Amino acid sequence: MTTEHGPVTILVGVDGPESSIEACFKQHGWRTRSTRA
Repeated sequence: MTTEHGPVTILVGVDGPESSIEACFKQHGWRTRSTRA
């Protein structure tokens, strides 16, 4: 997976797929439904 900010595959597997998705969203400044900060 690649975003305009660069590859985010390194985030996958660190805390699970949800964390990698959240991190990707945060890079774009998107809001997530996660309760974790």
